[in-house]
Amino acid sequence: MMNRTYAVVENTFANDTFKIRFAGEKSEPVFVAKDIVEAMGYKNATVTTRNLPGRQEIDRTAETGYGNHIMVGITFDDVEKLLGNRHQNKKVDGVMKFRKFWNEEVTPKVKYPEVTARCYALQQEKAGLEAEVERLKAELELYKTGKIRPILNETA
Repeated sequence: MMNRTYAVVENTFANDTFKIRFAGEKSEPVFVAKDIVEAMGYKNATVTTRNLPGRQEIDRTAETGYGNHIMVGITFDDVEKLLGNRHQNKKVDGVMKFRKFWNEEVTPKVKYPEVTARCYALQQEKAGLEAEVERLKAELELYKTGKIRPILNETA
């Protein structure tokens, strides 16, 4: 029997190829099994995930506003188990691409959110510094060509 999770599925991990919805917080997400299974190249989420221990129900009834709208959700560890099932995964080409996405985009944000946030901040800082360097190079070139003159501070 599955646990029941009442959640709005509005969060995603995505890139140009994959879009994986999840309920809950990034630190303990419950992924929409259909998204994971299709991204890996399998066809049936129910069959592929039926033996996973962390399988849960995601109730989207309140979100959608109609009837009983239940989705199957799986935990981070369940996805890791699916990715680690080498015997089954040999037949599916999409698994390798999805594994790369999972390892580069999802895992760091779920398992190491502080490090990911710091890396993002440093990348933004680096981009700002690179822009400043380019601006200064362009200004220096204008000084060299005589198109602008440096402003000298005259002290009396």
